Amino acid sequence: MSKSLTITRPDDWHLHLRDGEMLKAVLPETARHFGRAIIMPNLVPPVVTSSDADGYRDRILGALPEGASFKPLMTLYLTDKTEADDVATAFESGLITAVKLYLAGFRVVQAGQQLDQGALAGAVGADDREAAPRAELEVDAAQGADGAEALLEAARHE
Repeated sequence: MSKSLTITRPDDWHLHLRDGEMLKAVLPETARHFGRAIIMPNLVPPVVTSSDADGYRDRILGALPEGASFKPLMTLYLTDKTEADDVATAFESGLITAVKLYLAGFRVVQAGQQLDQGALAGAVGADDREAAPRAELEVDAAQGADGAEALLEAARHE
C-alpha cells in the first residue's frame, strides 16, 4: 500500500477574489495553483441573488489568463431577503455551490484588525466564546428547495 498522496491540482475552499483591479491581480496566481475555488460573496455590494452570482462569475471568467483551467464555485450571501426559489434554482442549475451566512451582531475581521477572545466573548456573550464570527452553510442536492427554505428560515430568526 502506498504511503504517499500526490495532489496535482488542489481546490481552495475559501477564496476572496474581490472585484475590479484586485480580481485581476489575484486570479492569475490562484488559477496557476488551484483547479477550483469556493468564491466568497462578500463584495460591496454583496452577491445576494443568482443574477449577482452570474454576473460575478462572468467577470471572474473574463479575468482568467488565456488558456487557464479554473472553475469558480460561486456562493450567495444569505440575507433575510434571500428568496428560497432563487437559491434552489441557482443550486440546481449548477450556478452556485453554497450559500454563506454572516451572523447578525458579529463583526467581521478586516484590514488587519483582529479580535481577541475577550472582545469576541463580549460581542457574543460569555457563553458563546467558541462561536465563530461567521458560519458557512452548504445546500446539498438532497436538500433542494426545502433545504434552502430551512436555511432562510434559520437566518430570519437570528
